[in-house]
Amino acid sequence: VDPAGISREMGVVSLRQPGEAALPIVVDTPAADQRWLESVAGVFSIPASAALPIGESGSLISELPPSDGVLDEPIRDERFVVQLVGLTPERDIPADAHLYRARIDGGPWQSLRHKTSFEISGLADGTHLLEVVAKGHHLARDPTPAQLRFVVDRPVPYWLWGTIVVLVGLVGTWQRRHLRWAFLRMLHLRFRPFDPSLFDQTGPIDNPLDLVGRSPLLHQLESTISRARHHGVSMVLVGAPRVGLTSVLRCLQVSNDTIVVDVDLAGRLTPASVLVTLADSIGAAFEEADLDLDTEAEPSLGLPSAIVSGWDDVMSSPFQRFESVIARAATALGDGTLLVRIDHGESLVRISEQDPTLGASVVVALKRWVTDQPRVALVTAVSGYIVDVEHHLYELLQVSSLHQVSSLALADVGDWLSGCGSHAVLFAPEHVEEVYRWAGGHPVIVRRFASRVATRLAKARRNLVSIGDLDGALQDLQAGSEPTFRAFWVATPRKARLILALLAEHTGGLSLDELIENAHSKQAPVVEVELRRIVDSLLKDGRLEIHDGRLTIAVGLFQTWIAENSPIDEALEESREVVGPYQILGILGMGGMGVVYRARDPNRGAQCAVKVMARHLLTDVDAQRRFQREADHGMTLDHPNIVKILGRGRYKGQSYLVVELVEGNTLRDQIRAHGAMPWRE
Repeated sequence: VDPAGISREMGVVSLRQPGEAALPIVVDTPAADQRWLESVAGVFSIPASAALPIGESGSLISELPPSDGVLDEPIRDERFVVQLVGLTPERDIPADAHLYRARIDGGPWQSLRHKTSFEISGLADGTHLLEVVAKGHHLARDPTPAQLRFVVDRPVPYWLWGTIVVLVGLVGTWQRRHLRWAFLRMLHLRFRPFDPSLFDQTGPIDNPLDLVGRSPLLHQLESTISRARHHGVSMVLVGAPRVGLTSVLRCLQVSNDTIVVDVDLAGRLTPASVLVTLADSIGAAFEEADLDLDTEAEPSLGLPSAIVSGWDDVMSSPFQRFESVIARAATALGDGTLLVRIDHGESLVRISEQDPTLGASVVVALKRWVTDQPRVALVTAVSGYIVDVEHHLYELLQVSSLHQVSSLALADVGDWLSGCGSHAVLFAPEHVEEVYRWAGGHPVIVRRFASRVATRLAKARRNLVSIGDLDGALQDLQAGSEPTFRAFWVATPRKARLILALLAEHTGGLSLDELIENAHSKQAPVVEVELRRIVDSLLKDGRLEIHDGRLTIAVGLFQTWIAENSPIDEALEESREVVGPYQILGILGMGGMGVVYRARDPNRGAQCAVKVMARHLLTDVDAQRRFQREADHGMTLDHPNIVKILGRGRYKGQSYLVVELVEGNTLRDQIRAHGAMPWRE
């Protein structure tokens, strides 16, 4: 294995300073098998037995020796997170501490003198920053928030930089350490405060010191579990983030009454395999905790008979097995909490895509268990980020507690009582569904929507929500969300905006075939293959949803904004591409030399045809010569049976011809319809 290649691909970096002892580390890498990890272990002179794959993302777990085997190549990609799991020579580091490391080229971190890049490292344990390192120098140990107020926006002029250096230097050696910090501060004029609680990360960050604006996700999870306990729930199954599970447990302080289960559903593509994996993982966790699942009481959770009917024994057995394990776990726990980390829970989504009936059956079964036994479990099927937990918790509380709307008020889910003092907000079930539909299930929008409802009720000294309150809150939210939606719309690619605008016209949604037909009828400049690709991308991003084969915009509030502010005609114009001064309206055909587009000539206001040379021929000298010869000869010809070449040019390195547009069928369509034609025709 090429050590330099390993460094580039893994982002492995020496974690020790000269003279320091070896550090135990965990290096999370992309999907890796045992053989690959053994190869990596060989590079660092580590026993192959120390290379342990963990789930889909293999991890190399060992102790790096203080030898030349450690690569000194700095990290090149911020996507990788190196997680410390032991001690440094100078201080104890929590077992779940994360070392964030990034290499920032140029920009605000650029050295004024050498124009080189800074390598910034931050060691966080989930609550505060322990260490900051730049260019191999320890800038601070346990830096105070004041020391970290150097997140910057523009450089300081050279004259001011020199003046401050001289002034700080005159202070003497007393400020040597602060001199380094002063140098970093001098690079910029504007500072922002550092919030230690914002170190709760689910992944690496571009700039480990620029953490302003990060969501404190651990607090959301803590709040979720607290609310579940408040309502008498004895077991919680949640999808915890892939990174920082130990940090989650430590911050929540749930070690005595919590059983932790780590579940990897990667590659499980059937309901049976998913449930078997869940059951095995839960059983193993109870064995490690010395809790006996073989209790006499085996309460039945009531698996819906409709789900089991029609399945053979092979398919129904995993459900019965999972049902039994869950029931025993609930009995053994009593009032404890079962925290299940379901990694790669998107397997359940893939099940639904493969077989909607089976996939839906899994979700229906889980929700049925919640409905029948609301004290037993809250289940989130698909994990990813902690912010998802509130969404799924809300759904399941809604399913299991609609009959308790007046007492539960559904306010605990989104903290909806913040603006109403001690008054409970009473939502009818249909109003709850309306709020959630407009928010598209997004917990942040739900909270914003609900806070406006609560504010209106507080002013009116009421606690019963009416449809008028919802309409008024919706208008307030739309007005307040205008800048956010506008910025989001501008950042969306042009053709994706076109797809969203087409769907915004139809509140009931469109099937994919209807969307393709609608785009074709409006002469949208997007071919079917490209449209399908854009739709897939929007579905993965969560901007679109599909229910019963119909595509809809995920957030109803955003759909209303699009329909009101970006009509389809405007979106069509924006999505038109250009070649030189010509605006592309659609594709007429393609061949070996390139693609012919229908276009509009802005000077004449008339339509024309633009033939653009294929990209793969840009380096073909002979093809370029033939394309040029076609243009030269064509511009000298004038015959009713020969289209006129109106002009030529180059755009972004590609040659193009402008030809008169002749309406009619293609030669291929003509021959298919009427057979062979006489040569004179």
